[in-house]
Amino acid sequence: MILTKRHSKWLIVILLTASGFSFIFQSCQKEEFNTGSDFKLEFSNDTVIFDTVFTSIGTATQALMVYNNSDLPVKIASVSLAGGSSSPYRINIDGDAVFKQSDLEIAAKDSLYIFVKVTIDPNNTDEPLIRTDSILFETNGNLQEVKLVAWGQDAYFHNNDTLSGNVEFTNNKPHVIYGNLVVDSLSMLTVDEGVQLCFHKNSGLIVRNTGTLKVNGTLASPVVFRSDTYVNFDPLHDTVPGMWNGLWLQGGSGKYDFTYAEIRNSDVGIMIDSCNASSPPALTLYNCKIRNTTSYGLYTQSATILAANCEFSNSGGYLLCLQGGSYDFRHCTFANYWQWLRKTPSVYLRNSYEDILGRSHKSPLNTAYFGNSIVYGTYREDDTLTEVIAYAEKGIGFNFTFDNCLVINNLQKHYSSNFSNCIMKADSVFMDTDHWNFELDTLSPALNIGSRNIINFSVLNITSDLNGISRVSDTGPDLGAYERVENQ
Repeated sequence: MILTKRHSKWLIVILLTASGFSFIFQSCQKEEFNTGSDFKLEFSNDTVIFDTVFTSIGTATQALMVYNNSDLPVKIASVSLAGGSSSPYRINIDGDAVFKQSDLEIAAKDSLYIFVKVTIDPNNTDEPLIRTDSILFETNGNLQEVKLVAWGQDAYFHNNDTLSGNVEFTNNKPHVIYGNLVVDSLSMLTVDEGVQLCFHKNSGLIVRNTGTLKVNGTLASPVVFRSDTYVNFDPLHDTVPGMWNGLWLQGGSGKYDFTYAEIRNSDVGIMIDSCNASSPPALTLYNCKIRNTTSYGLYTQSATILAANCEFSNSGGYLLCLQGGSYDFRHCTFANYWQWLRKTPSVYLRNSYEDILGRSHKSPLNTAYFGNSIVYGTYREDDTLTEVIAYAEKGIGFNFTFDNCLVINNLQKHYSSNFSNCIMKADSVFMDTDHWNFELDTLSPALNIGSRNIINFSVLNITSDLNGISRVSDTGPDLGAYERVENQ
């Protein structure tokens, strides 16, 4: 059959007409939803938990995911806060801050985000309080709920405060810091056991020249320096580094004593400038932890430091940067298993430094003593594990000693006399580096090989470890900050 021009026109009309009827028919069809009375939504959590919320300042936002795991789309009749407008919580759905929203659709095998925040009014009490509510979901006649729980706490708030005279921080409330908290010259800050110092982003603690800082934590109630956005029920949150600036102990004749202190998730743990004190040392760290810092754990310029029973762990830069000065580290653990790219070893020894203006200063490294300690990690240089680097300018004092240590390094060929009775390579050193447990593994070569003389001649009492376990009641002391006790 041969189509004429006239026939072609009629064919086009017929096809267009058929298409039009098909479109109208499809448009008139209703979309099929899952309307089963037994249908249930699924949720990423059955409870959204906030711990701890500082009153009046709100919290970071948490996300709740709502899943439709059926093969058909579903229509949620309503999503609402049970407490309505009087609730301390706020929810955000599709960019809208609401107390209630109706007729929400979720496609088959799809999900919906709901963001939750909470603000708790001050209650003028030192005791923590709990605020609860729930998000209600009505679907196909079924009512489901996700619980909301927040622990609230009044706090002392410091906004770029400068402390003068003798000031004491007590542990009845946390201290929340915005900007820099400054201890002025000739002033002293005493921090009682159990105090929580919580720093906002880009905030820190500065102790000026001739200022004094005494941190008096205990084994049962350590003093904790941390971010103000921590969430104890979210273990991943406490692994985020660089959440606040850190501690800056300025040069001069200041005195700084830390006992049972923990410094977590800052950019720099402690930075200490040039200081005049030599005996006693300017900085004492006793039973302390500095963990998960972006740049440095402990950064020094011609300082004097005494440290015992301390853990320095996980830094994107140096755990320990010693640039001139005098140092004594006994039964310390330096463990660097930084999970991202790391470009430096854990320990840096140097006899010079640059100031904040970039000017170079010669500074003898009078002594850097490491006794019964562990320096270990994952940094490789030329495909060789090493965690210690040395930079010595000629004609300037440069003295360091690793005495009875487990230390992974490649300095022996140049500084063999600086290592006495040390283990240079080992496996199975720590319990669980993925979860930051740097206690010793049952097969660790650091067990029972410590020198009792290093303990006996210590200025600080280190007969017990960082956890309060005796080092002198078995065959021999273990290296590092932790003594292993079998079958416990």
